[in-house]
Amino acid sequence: MKGIHLVFAICPDGLVKPPGRRKCKSRSNAPSFAAAARRLGVKSLTVFASFAVALLSGCGGTWPGTHSIAPTPPSEPPITTTGSSNFVAVGNMNVARADHVAVLLPNGKVLIAGGVSVAYPVEQPLASAEVYDPSTHSFAPTGSMNVPRSSPGAVLLANGKVLVVGGAQDLSAEIYDPSTGTFTSAGNMVSADAADPPSIFDFRLPTLLQDGRVLVQGVNAEIYDPATGVFSLTAAYADADPLWLTSTLLQDGRVLLTGWCARSCESGATELYDPRTSTFSLASQFAQEGNVNTATLLTNGKVLFVGSDESDLPADAELFDPAAGTVDSIGKTVGPHEYSAALRLSNGSVLITGSVLAGGSGNAEADLYDPSTGMAAVAGNMTVGRHSHTATLLPDGTVLIAGGHTTWPDSTNTAEIYKP
Repeated sequence: MKGIHLVFAICPDGLVKPPGRRKCKSRSNAPSFAAAARRLGVKSLTVFASFAVALLSGCGGTWPGTHSIAPTPPSEPPITTTGSSNFVAVGNMNVARADHVAVLLPNGKVLIAGGVSVAYPVEQPLASAEVYDPSTHSFAPTGSMNVPRSSPGAVLLANGKVLVVGGAQDLSAEIYDPSTGTFTSAGNMVSADAADPPSIFDFRLPTLLQDGRVLVQGVNAEIYDPATGVFSLTAAYADADPLWLTSTLLQDGRVLLTGWCARSCESGATELYDPRTSTFSLASQFAQEGNVNTATLLTNGKVLFVGSDESDLPADAELFDPAAGTVDSIGKTVGPHEYSAALRLSNGSVLITGSVLAGGSGNAEADLYDPSTGMAAVAGNMTVGRHSHTATLLPDGTVLIAGGHTTWPDSTNTAEIYKP
């Protein structure tokens, strides 16, 4: 069986850093490490009191021998606020969930599906789904998925149905029909080797192409054709063994991918997929792409990238220019934004919400990035702190923010609306 080999750094103080995150910090980060692993599709994570290592590298040195990791419960209470006037609480979801998907439907409602109810030490994935109705500010149950899915991918198809793919260690897919409120199987995605079971790191990011087909990125790249209902492999990636974390459709029809490398690279991976030639090519690297959080397409065609592995420091912000093929640093956000959610508002600004704190609790801070000035400003506080949540732009220009973690490792069923 093929394996995905990742290097996790053990710092001198015994802290664990996931791949691409090389800075050492003087505090326990077991919950943050678990969150990073869960983002890559790990179903369960066990941290032993001590274990022997022959040689682990990172944080500027190597430390052979035996290192102890002492997981500690969150030292901070969840941040709970009344929120600024822009954030207003709405009805709760029927099920508490984080790392779920949220898709705006053609009727203006929002499908919420999957995720996890508890993330640590053993992940509890969800098959349940529900629909948010903006007219009543309430959630109603809908049909459940056929498979529980943590960190799945989902995309609205041109026919108004929703394709849901993957999740941790799962290569299956299904279709949600809003007219019937039911999920039906869409078959299985293609594995490069039929004898090779899906890796715990093989989670999927679907992107709707301009021709109505769907590019599905994972350990292998595939194309889903709604006309035939069939998945097929497309070209190989330009680099070896990437672990994609963001996928953005550009105005020219290409797709920008950013993420981690599974094997050798230090700074991460960035590639462009061209559906006209069905090929991948290397692209300019982001300075912080090993710490990917969000990538948002702006109205001017550029992509705003926000990345951070610091739970208490402002995040790095960079701009990718597809026309020039360049990446430029534009400074910092106002607040920290690790495991945040970002989207472009109707006025062209980008709303960035939430982050994870050192103990695993959620942060309520939100920022607004203005492309006309290139500056980020405070957008206020959400009604509760959260991370690993979803943010969905509604037809009236408001934003539905749902779920996530307010405390670690449990998920929340709370939801709120942001009014620009």
